[in-house]
Amino acid sequence: MESERSTEISDYRPHCIPADMTIGPHIVCSNILVLLRTGQSSEDLDSETLTSVKEHIRCLESEIVARDKHLQMQATSLQHERDLVVQDLENHKSIFAPIRRLPNDVLLYIFQMSIDDHVKLDVKTIPWLLGYICHHWKALSRSTGSLWTDIFLESTCSSNLPSGRSSLRKHLLSLSRSSPLKIRIAMIHPRDVDPGDHYFFHSQVRPGDDRGIVWEDIILHSHRWSHISLSTWGAGTALRSFSCHLPYLRSLFLSIHDASSTTGICRLFSSVPLLRDLAFCGSIVLWRVLARTVPLHQLVNLTMSLSTNEASEENSDPDDANPDFYACLKDAILLENLAFKVYSERIIFQPSAPSDASFFPPFIHHNIHTLALDGDIPTVLGQCFMPNLKELSVYRGREMDLIAPTIVPPAHVGSLLRFACRSKSNLQAFSCFRSLPLPMLNSAWEQWSTSLTKLTITVVETTRADTVRELTFEEDRPGVLPNLQYLKLRAPEGLCIFEDDSLVKMAFSRHTRCPGTFTGFLIHTILDA
Repeated sequence: MESERSTEISDYRPHCIPADMTIGPHIVCSNILVLLRTGQSSEDLDSETLTSVKEHIRCLESEIVARDKHLQMQATSLQHERDLVVQDLENHKSIFAPIRRLPNDVLLYIFQMSIDDHVKLDVKTIPWLLGYICHHWKALSRSTGSLWTDIFLESTCSSNLPSGRSSLRKHLLSLSRSSPLKIRIAMIHPRDVDPGDHYFFHSQVRPGDDRGIVWEDIILHSHRWSHISLSTWGAGTALRSFSCHLPYLRSLFLSIHDASSTTGICRLFSSVPLLRDLAFCGSIVLWRVLARTVPLHQLVNLTMSLSTNEASEENSDPDDANPDFYACLKDAILLENLAFKVYSERIIFQPSAPSDASFFPPFIHHNIHTLALDGDIPTVLGQCFMPNLKELSVYRGREMDLIAPTIVPPAHVGSLLRFACRSKSNLQAFSCFRSLPLPMLNSAWEQWSTSLTKLTITVVETTRADTVRELTFEEDRPGVLPNLQYLKLRAPEGLCIFEDDSLVKMAFSRHTRCPGTFTGFLIHTILDA
């Protein structure tokens, strides 16, 4: 028995493993099976046999790795083939898709409705994504310029701007083809703050500043601008380098705070035959330069938000915006809607001296329908008669401010009364966002008695009782504004309708005295914590 085993062991030889382990089937080694059947362990084998077995083990492990790799490659190939079959199947089924029956104009309408914002330099947003659905959608969307006309461009002061940003911007502008462009541009960069002046900033070129490049791309299409919204700081150089005719520009929004931009603004918007809407936010100095350039006589809608340097330790002569308000109304003869605001960028050390109204001759503006005074009431307001005014808002800039109630100064009330009495308009809506005792405007209420239907007024503890009493109808005394339909009381100090019955009595008297007329009563107040 021992001799037979020795013979079997001595005859062990590993079978030949092909160089390419993935070709052909694997042949199981018969010799190792013989050794296993003998019941011997590794201690019974000679060194040559053990070496052969170990070598064979390494070869088999390599073969397993090779076959696993081959299996993965085969699986990937088979999966790819399967995906092709699935895609082919979907292509065949797509021919029956209901959306393919839609005419191109309907499909384009759907595309347009899917754009819920400005088109940005982001290929992961609509309408860029339309090009990844199918060839037809890509061809249709890319060939329709109207899908690419409402554009938002942002200049970011970054040293690691994505590569290809400039070429993508050029491509976006080209996709709009010959359609009029609505462009919103934001060029607000980090600013260096002067240690001695919290509100003074230096405009300087920083690493990654691409404002000049953005402007160069945009101005190539200036002949197609229909709306331009520009918020910038320190783009004066780019603005000065550009001057041309803007034949399609209808609306313009400028928020500019760099004095070096004045020349550029003058040259940029001097030829705008279709301009109707203008909104400006910036220094009063810049506005005066712009007002001498832009054709104000064409405007229908105008918003002015002017920052001034009030009287300070360094500047004893405060800026006075009254002449600007007066000149604007005098020149903008077609104006229908005006919003006017003046705010200060410096700490006030002494009050600004108002203009003497006697220096401004009275005049009539026949086209103003809506007037919103977001800041203080100009002293020259009483010199401007607006017989066709329908809506008037004063101190609108405090609309959401219920923290610090303040009473309208008597001088402002006087200007407002002169304006109301001289204009003799049939005003329909009046809003005042500072506390104003209602009896002080009795002459105005008489003028607007039958026309005013909507009133928003602010009351504090010292004015609430008189205001509510004036609005209440009584048997022996008719209330003011009999045709009032909607009333909003703003109560910054808090208001409880159950504190007394005056509010309920006022609302009930109007509802019963004029049934069907007084339909809306709203109280805007602060609730105690």
